[in-house]
Amino acid sequence: MVGISGASGAIYGLRLLERLRLAGGIETHLILTRGGEKTAYLETGVLAKQIRDLADHSYPLEDIGSRLASGSFQTDGMVIAPCSIHSMSAIAAGISSNLMIRAADVTLKERRRLVLLVRETPFHLGHLRTMVSLAEMGQRAEADGAVDRELDERMVRLARQEPNLIMEGRLSGWMALRQGLPALKVWCHAPLEVRAGRVGLRDSQTTEQAVRDIGVREHSEHQRYARHHQIDLDDLSIYDLVLDTVALASEQVVEQILAALEDAG
Repeated sequence: MVGISGASGAIYGLRLLERLRLAGGIETHLILTRGGEKTAYLETGVLAKQIRDLADHSYPLEDIGSRLASGSFQTDGMVIAPCSIHSMSAIAAGISSNLMIRAADVTLKERRRLVLLVRETPFHLGHLRTMVSLAEMGQRAEADGAVDRELDERMVRLARQEPNLIMEGRLSGWMALRQGLPALKVWCHAPLEVRAGRVGLRDSQTTEQAVRDIGVREHSEHQRYARHHQIDLDDLSIYDLVLDTVALASEQVVEQILAALEDAG
């Protein structure tokens, strides 16, 4: 399966389809987004019909009932080239809003190879963490801490270069502590059911499903961080400020953080 999103670099998707056709013996299934159509025309002058003609089969983006949306349809994997940050984030969050995202979700579920040619650099910390989340879904990060270590090193370098930086992530406080970074370490807490309700509202899924998804992810994180970093994520003693986001409104959370920053000078 080949997906082409609306990110810059449409030529990568076109060349991939051309090479697969030249290789012979490889059946290609194309999902082309409307943004991908527009970007490809602006960057290369190639029309959507010409792109679809490069593949053996093409599918409307809205065809969520397509065979590509089912794990029973056997494929060797999927490549999204180019892949926008929006598409990458939707895949990581499991938001199957269209066929391309659904096909990528099925690819992960079936433990098949998923390759994302992510564009729109430079990446910020949220983008990098989303990439780690995708690696977790493929069960690679649990077995090898190299992914985490590489991203952690990048985050530390960025934190040393940018004095007024907000680092968000479950390991951020620990990194600041161990690397001696001058930082106010804040942990915002809420019970699992509350967090699941928020995620379900954001992602249009049931609270029960969100509880299961969060539970699987947090179990993976606890194991991985303990094994590769010797960190107990339940230890909140390292934080300067621990805030209950159930008892406090979002405005109050911000006010307390700003007050703590002022006190810290």
